[in-house]
Amino acid sequence: MHNFLRLSVIVLALIGWSVHSFGQPSKKKIFYEDVELAEMNKLAIAAEKDFFFFIWEDQDDALTTYYRDTIFKNNVVTNELKDRFICVSASKDSKIGTVFTKQFYPTSFPAMMFVSWKKGDEMYSLQGRLEVDQVLDQLERIGYR
Repeated sequence: MHNFLRLSVIVLALIGWSVHSFGQPSKKKIFYEDVELAEMNKLAIAAEKDFFFFIWEDQDDALTTYYRDTIFKNNVVTNELKDRFICVSASKDSKIGTVFTKQFYPTSFPAMMFVSWKKGDEMYSLQGRLEVDQVLDQLERIGYR
C-alpha cells in the first residue's frame, strides 16, 4: 500500500508537469542559420510557410544587435514569426545572404524581408528601428492565409 501511494504521487506529479509544459512556448530557436537554401525550400513547401529573412552585414552593428537581442527575444514576436514563417538569419556574405542580395537588392542592412514560398517574390519588408508593438503591427499587415 505504501509503494502504491508513492507511485501515485509520482504519476500525479508527472501529469501535472506535462500539462504545465504543454501550454508553454517552444524553446526551439526562431532562426535557421548556416543552412542550404534547398533545405529551406523543402521545409517551406512541406509546411506551406513563407520565409522571413534577417540578413545582416555586421553582427555587431547597433541595429542588428537591437533586433537580435530585443525584438527577436520577445516571446510574442518570436511565436508569431515561428508560427507563420520559416525564419532564416544569415550574414550577407554567406551562401544564403549572397543569393538573397543578388535577388532582392537590399539597400541597407540588416535587411528584413518576407518572401513568398510559392512565387519567391518579396511580400513585405521591415525597415529601420521598430519597437515590439510596431513589429507586431507590421506582422498584422502581412496577409495571413
